[in-house]
Amino acid sequence: MVVFIYPADPARDFIKRLIAVGGETVEIRKGDIYVNGQAVEHPLIKKNYYYNRGEYGQENTPITVPDGHFFVLGDNSGSSSDGRYWGFVPQGSVIGRAEIIYWPLNRMRFLP
Repeated sequence: MVVFIYPADPARDFIKRLIAVGGETVEIRKGDIYVNGQAVEHPLIKKNYYYNRGEYGQENTPITVPDGHFFVLGDNSGSSSDGRYWGFVPQGSVIGRAEIIYWPLNRMRFLP
């Protein structure tokens, strides 16, 4: 999970799951994520169904992440504003790594 300056509104910070880095190819097929043609089997990614939405999330349309950029997705795919809609996060916009959920209090925990 990375914290970065939201590309669509630089006054806001966003937290999303890092899926791919510059030079890698990403594709969403039937709700699953593929990086460089290989299905991502990480349990925190595999448990989500990623909808084919937005310009960068079309079914059977691989996208290559430009060098110096990242591709990120939200875990709530049905209502998440993420890389499927606005593309890539420049490396210089990354603030850091998210390590803990502290709100709401009943969901407080360290992130893996």
